[in-house]
Amino acid sequence: MKKFGIFCLAVVLVLSVTACSSPADSSSVPADPVCEHQWNPATFTAPETCALCGATQGEPKADYFQENNIPVQETLPEGTLPLTFITYQMEDPSAFLTREGTALMTQSIQPSQREGYKDITLEVVVELSFVLDEVTMEDWNYSWGNSIYDLYTGRQLPARDLFGSGDSFDYQADVTYDGVTYEIFYSKKNESTDSGWYDTADGGRALDEVFHQTYIFSVPEEYDGLVYALVPTYAVPEIDNENIDESESYAKELEEDGELEETAFVRFGRENPALEEQPQQGEPTETPAAGSDTSGSSTPEGYEQCAYGENKVTILDWSAHPTGDSFYSGPVEFEITVEYETQWENAWLDLFVISEEDGGRHLYTAIDNLDTSLEESTGLYLTNQPKGQHTFSFTYTPVKVEGSPYILQAMLQPSGAGADDILKEQGFTYPYASVVVFEQ
Repeated sequence: MKKFGIFCLAVVLVLSVTACSSPADSSSVPADPVCEHQWNPATFTAPETCALCGATQGEPKADYFQENNIPVQETLPEGTLPLTFITYQMEDPSAFLTREGTALMTQSIQPSQREGYKDITLEVVVELSFVLDEVTMEDWNYSWGNSIYDLYTGRQLPARDLFGSGDSFDYQADVTYDGVTYEIFYSKKNESTDSGWYDTADGGRALDEVFHQTYIFSVPEEYDGLVYALVPTYAVPEIDNENIDESESYAKELEEDGELEETAFVRFGRENPALEEQPQQGEPTETPAAGSDTSGSSTPEGYEQCAYGENKVTILDWSAHPTGDSFYSGPVEFEITVEYETQWENAWLDLFVISEEDGGRHLYTAIDNLDTSLEESTGLYLTNQPKGQHTFSFTYTPVKVEGSPYILQAMLQPSGAGADDILKEQGFTYPYASVVVFEQ
């Protein structure tokens, strides 16, 4: 280094002297020394980079999906995605039918209590419709496929099958990103609600069900490789809802069952300002705004009640308080007071947030049981609870459906021995009360 420093000084002196006389021939000026590059390997965020001078060459390292030419949507879709699922008979799984549904995804990202981590919540709302046919006339079930993959390695994160509403699991796993191994923490929970069987215009019977699937991840702040896969289902799967599957499985393996081409892979867990709903210039923002409650009591306007004899639910009062800039920009704090009467020995009281569109109802979520004194985790189980008034508070982030009002609904349904007979007598319709809390 000393010789290099002296040489540089000599060049400066020569240039200085030359500048004082006539212009010098540029070919006589020594060229800058050439760096003998020491290339660091490409990473997922940068191409090969010289450790000495910072020069780069080539492209950043391709992730698993790029290497295998598997398309991935870089942002959450603004609307729904199509979903292929099956219904099948419990006693004879070879008797099954393929059906079509939809899935709608939303996410939120918050700082984590774990240092250097962020918390990501992915909500997936799946709408399924069934008709009374040769499959559903018997004891039947249905199945649809979904998984989480690591973008960079293509590996499916360990998970277990969830069976029925209220099922959930928690787990932690390692992911390797740019040569560093991180520990990630995650959970998954399913909640489902259904409309009960109802008559259709063509004289048939139908049932609508909504699955509300919630993933919660705690990942390093720099990690952005979460990929949700919506996998078509064409056959009855082998279900294991007791054990976490820790075997190594990769996205391209879906090709073996003919599912890869129709699987929707969607990245999530990254900030995406482009998808945020922004009002156009001159267009008013949606109301109510943060700090502006909507509330009311059970009046004829926007209120309806369906009762069977003394089995009924009444909404006494309710309120909805947006915590964000509008009804759809963040969580909404709800409170509802209901009164119920029933002749049934055992009964459920469920709360729903629903929307109404094109004359049909779409149940968007069932409210988790927030009262730890109650026995069940799904809905609000009021067996052996005194009849009368109950007040419930909960927080829910609404999903926007154009032109659709949002409705709070309390539904009473029998449970235990004889419940099916009771429902058949009533045409599979539950006593309920509902009220519009927000009109778009």
